[in-house]
Amino acid sequence: MKKGKKWIGLTGALAISVIALTGGSGAKAVQADASDEEVFEATQELRDELKEYAGNDYEHFAELYRDTSEETIRNDFDVTEEMLNKIGNYDRQIFQVLAEADGYYAVGNTFYIVAGTHPNTHMECGSYIWLVSEKDGEWKFDYSDGANEKLSDKIVDLYPAGYAQAANEGKNTAFFGTANYMYVDETKVYEGCSNSELKYMYQNDDGSVVLGIWLANGTNNNIYYSTGTLTVTDETLGTVIDLSDLNVDTSVKAMNSRVVELTIPASEVMTGTQGWGRLDSNFGVDYK
Repeated sequence: MKKGKKWIGLTGALAISVIALTGGSGAKAVQADASDEEVFEATQELRDELKEYAGNDYEHFAELYRDTSEETIRNDFDVTEEMLNKIGNYDRQIFQVLAEADGYYAVGNTFYIVAGTHPNTHMECGSYIWLVSEKDGEWKFDYSDGANEKLSDKIVDLYPAGYAQAANEGKNTAFFGTANYMYVDETKVYEGCSNSELKYMYQNDDGSVVLGIWLANGTNNNIYYSTGTLTVTDETLGTVIDLSDLNVDTSVKAMNSRVVELTIPASEVMTGTQGWGRLDSNFGVDYK
């Protein structure tokens, strides 16, 4: 598969920043008090209204928000129209209830398009997180301090336990595609193609590095992933990892996904234990 761009266009209101990870259990997406279908329907209706008013009717646009600062709403008003126009270019979407607490919901929303037929496909996608709440039967976007705090506490449980522990201990960690949590649900795939990527990585005390490789088989056939290539580059340090024979050795059933953790010895980490900054990764894997 030829992989296209992955954009994560989060405005100030649409992002949850997890600064300190205190959980981390590798948990699946939560079951919310409201049904998933109800949450998805409410979010989509709000998003449709957002598109209608963005950039041209601030009064009605602001009414879609609950307990959210005017600064945040005005920022969204100025930038959301362009973001929603990008969404319109993609013909498929995936919803996930990522977290729920006291009537607040974090909803993962990934949009994508697949061109061609497997194995000759090209996929592009983009991911967002919407924060919504329901009070007295009325749903609105909600980026209040309370919503952010409560939902951030829940979202940390989506991170693998080893990753969360490393982050809490101040070790090197990196998470790629911070608004896309499809990997926590093995049924979430990009239909029509196979997608593989480095989802996260963290460093152990001995200098070795654990890689979390996400393999998403959106085809109608089982796939065996054999050997991969991986390059990880730090914007300041340069090349962190450069491997051409990564032993993935994993089978994934049709229309399923899984995360494979591989440990790279310290001798293969070109930057030692120096602190990581912004990282870019390039992963590819042979499959049949």
